[in-house]
Amino acid sequence: MKITKPFTFVALLSCLIVWARWIPHESNFSPVLALFLLSGFLGHGRWFSFVLPASALMLTDLYLGLYSNLALTYLPLLLLVSLGHLAQGKWSHIYSLGLIGATAFFLVSNFGVWRFGQPALYPYTFSGLMECYAMALPFFRATLVSTFVSLTSAHALFALATRNSFLSADFGAKR
Repeated sequence: MKITKPFTFVALLSCLIVWARWIPHESNFSPVLALFLLSGFLGHGRWFSFVLPASALMLTDLYLGLYSNLALTYLPLLLLVSLGHLAQGKWSHIYSLGLIGATAFFLVSNFGVWRFGQPALYPYTFSGLMECYAMALPFFRATLVSTFVSLTSAHALFALATRNSFLSADFGAKR
C-alpha cells in the first residue's frame, strides 16, 4: 500500500483518538468527535478514513471496557467521517457539519442509553426518552464546546502548517 498524505493525516488523527481517550478529561469534553470529522475531511472519505479511527476507538474500548450500546456510539462517529468528506476540503463547511455531527451523536447515543442501558434508567416511553435527553444536556454542552475548540485548533494548526490565512475557505484538504 502506498503511503499518502491523507493516510498519514488520518493515522495521526487516529493516534490522537487513542491519546484523547486515555488522558483524564471532563465527561464528554474530548476531541474525539472532531477527530472523526477531520478523518473524513482530510482522508477524503477513503476506506482508511473509517477504519483507522474506528480501530483506534475499539482499541481504547477494549482497554477501558466495552459497553452495551457500543454500536449506537460507533454509528454516529462513522457518520461524522462521512460528514467530513462532504465538506469537500472547505473549512467553512466543517463547523456546521461539526454541529450536525455532535447533535446526531447526542441523539443516537442517548437513544442507546435510554433503550439499552443496564440497568434501565428511564421508562420505555416517549416521556422516558425525553427525560433521558434532558438529563444528558449538560454532557451535550461539553461535547459541543470540545468539538468546536478542537476544530478551531485544527484549523489554526493547518493555517500555520500551510502558511494560509486562517479565514481561507479551502486550504489543507484539497483534492
